[in-house]
Amino acid sequence: MKRNILFKAKTFDNEWIESMTIRKSIYSDYRINDDLYLFVDEKWIKCLPETLCEFTGKIIPLEHPMFYDYLQLFENDIFSVGEYKTKYVVKMENYQWIGISNEGDDYGSYKYHLNTKEKITLHGNAIDNPELIFTK
Repeated sequence: MKRNILFKAKTFDNEWIESMTIRKSIYSDYRINDDLYLFVDEKWIKCLPETLCEFTGKIIPLEHPMFYDYLQLFENDIFSVGEYKTKYVVKMENYQWIGISNEGDDYGSYKYHLNTKEKITLHGNAIDNPELIFTK
């Protein structure tokens, strides 16, 4: 069975790119390098391995006066739900995508399952904006 998974990563030029084809851990001289390449526009582009994010399958509808568009929710994206101010970072846990917040109580962090119909607001990406994770 073949799966099509969309990935995004940041290039060394500080630009985000997306692709369904990646190449990681290239073998050379019997060593494994942590190089990461995404295939975009008929060529392999080298990216920063620590910025690799997987598409969650969740889309966020946006309503505009002239058209209906959407955003894609990726791993490490920062979002809030409904009118609440708690911010969550998208992570994989037990084979499902969830949002994890550091704004939890004494029992640990809050967790939010992404199978909701509530309005989600996207605030950015934790890789580019780590300061957004800790603001209320």
